[in-house]
Amino acid sequence: MKTVSISEFYSNFNKYINIILKGENIILSKNKKQIAVIEPIQKSNKRPIGLCKGEFVIPENFNEQLPDDYIDTFYR
Repeated sequence: MKTVSISEFYSNFNKYINIILKGENIILSKNKKQIAVIEPIQKSNKRPIGLCKGEFVIPENFNEQLPDDYIDTFYR
């Protein structure tokens, strides 16, 4: 993680954007005080599709109406 001043960041914007695109974080500072972190968006943060495949099976009676006494519990 690299710390740079705001003026340095703006002066060399493309340089620091390329560093971020490579996966590194940049800490912005003002008057030697850290004020923000710029980090790349990680594509791996997305949840893969189908992680639980086969762990849940929809029962045959899934679309059948529920018993009246069960439905009544929601309207009390």
